[in-house]
Parts: sequence; structure tokens; C-alpha cells
Amino acid sequence: MRTVVLPGSNLEEFLARLAVGHELIVPQKSGASISFAAYDPSSEVVVEYQRTLLPPKKFFLPPEEALFDFAPGEGFRQKPTSSERRILFGLHPCDIHGLRRLDQVFLEGYVDTYYQAQRDRTLIIGLSCLPDEMCFCNSMGTDLVTDHFDLFLTDLGDNYLVEIGSTEGNDLILDNEDLFAETSDILLRKYKVFLATRSNLFEQKLDTSGLSNILALEWDSSHWEETAKDCLACGRCSMTCPTCYCFTIFDEVNLDGASGSRCRRWTSCLYKNYALVAGGHNFRPSRGARLRQRIMHKHKDSVERHGISACVGCGRCQAHCAAGINFCQVLTSLRGESSESIVG
Repeated sequence: MRTVVLPGSNLEEFLARLAVGHELIVPQKSGASISFAAYDPSSEVVVEYQRTLLPPKKFFLPPEEALFDFAPGEGFRQKPTSSERRILFGLHPCDIHGLRRLDQVFLEGYVDTYYQAQRDRTLIIGLSCLPDEMCFCNSMGTDLVTDHFDLFLTDLGDNYLVEIGSTEGNDLILDNEDLFAETSDILLRKYKVFLATRSNLFEQKLDTSGLSNILALEWDSSHWEETAKDCLACGRCSMTCPTCYCFTIFDEVNLDGASGSRCRRWTSCLYKNYALVAGGHNFRPSRGARLRQRIMHKHKDSVERHGISACVGCGRCQAHCAAGINFCQVLTSLRGESSESIVG
């Protein structure tokens, strides 16, 4: 993989140039949080942040979107998708891995053309980060990336080491080569030190060995209902998760009662009516059963279906849980271990 160097003083100019001819999305302050939003030269681009409130999945699977319109005598008309090239800048490794998981769901086998259209027009520029007490991507093997990005920037102080992951990423470098320099032995040594230092900063650890098998054996565990006593079933963990993709379909009918739009909207397996079917039967009536469903899907079902866990260890579920549930502690207790073992 080819690498180049971007002096930190050139980053602002690089982003300004990318915004010409592209829809550029960057991390920016949004109240007390950080959010991915459209680039604004007058607003600060935040390059040192822990996590955004909503993950980048919102640009590929929007919280709500109209799929097609319908009207008598006209049939169905699919909603047009913008063809403008888009760049998402500043994605951390865990979020890039999150998109990789979504690709498995929406692009392998049955292809979701709405998701595909958004994916095809988007370039990904990743950015390094340092963990806080909520991060456990190191345990999930998602703290580093080797693919599924076009460029990846590692902050080494005064410079960014830039890894080129695609031909389109290479074109961005060639179009702006006056801003870049070749790598040096000093910077490569700094990069190695960064990786070693970062690895030692993780406070939270999760033993994932045999986790899928353990969860299968703990299907009837009392831990589910015990943990669910604190759960509010609000769905925050699902909405902020980079890989949760459940949605519901509904029609918005116009005042004429005949025309309208078919839409889809995010939903959560933690909602009480999620598993409600015709006739009034609910397959998961208790909060414990719904909490079990969410965790089983992440760490067992996804492993069996895709060969990899759907959890990327970003920590959003724990950081934004209104009840303060620590999912690493939940999984550790299911292993029969003390919650102290999650702290390195």
C-alpha cells in the first residue's frame, strides 16, 4: 500500500479543494456532540474527537427515506438519487468497519439498490483516533483498517501519514500533489510508536473467544431479565450503532387518499411492538427477550451468517445508554467472569 505525507498545515487547504466538485461531509461540533455534517469553510472541522452521536450509516441508510411515489394511473416512480460525488472525511477505523458490515447485509446476495446508489457515489477518507474509557474496538479487531477506504490519515503531530486505499483515492492525491510529500524513515518510526502507544491506551477489554458458543448455551440465562430491569427499551443503542439496520416500511398517503409515498424508517428490536405479528402475538414480549435478541444478533447470528461479529466496539451503545448499561459487562457476566476483567 502506497503512503504519502500531508503536512498538518495543508489539511485545511486540502479539504477546501475537495469541497470543489464534491459534496464534502466532515465532523463538526453540534451542541455538546460531534456530528458528521456538510463542510462549511466558516466552521471548524474537528479532527480530534472520540465518536459522533450518529454513525455514518445515516448517509447510506437514512433514518427515514421515501423509496418511491405512487399514484392512480401512473404506477410507481422510484425516488431519484443524487449522482453528485460525495466524500466522507474523518471516519474512525471502527466506523469504516461498520460500513463494511453494512455492505455485507445490503450488497451481498440481495442487493439493496437504494443503499448501493449511496455507496457507489461516496469516497471514504478515514482518520486515526485515540480511545477513551468506552472504546473496545481493540477487542473486536476493528481498531485498524487495511481496506474499505480511499484514503486514511494517521495524525503524527505536525504531519499526517496518508495511506492510499483505492485508485480514486490516488487520484485525489495526484490532483493535489503540491500539498503532499514523500514519507521518511522518521515518520515511519513515529507511525510505529503511535500504533504501540495507542494499543496500550485501551481501558476496556472484551474476551470474544468462543463468545458465539457461550451465548447459544446461555439462551435461557437469568442474566437477560436481570439486566433488562435497568433497560428502558428506548432504542438509543440501536439508533447510534454503526451496524444496526432494522427498518420498518410504511405508506404516507396524500389527502386524495390514493397517491403517496412508500417510506422506510429506522426501528429497533428493543421496541415492544417490533416482534408483534397479526393476531396480537408477540414473539419477544419481555425486555429481557428483546435485549437478548440484540446481543445475540451482534455476537452470534452475524458470526454464523457473515463470519464476523456485527459489533465494532465503538462504544456508542454504552456512551449513550440512558440507563448506563455496559454491554461489555453484560457479556463478561455471561461468561461467568467478574466485570473487573473488562478493565485492562
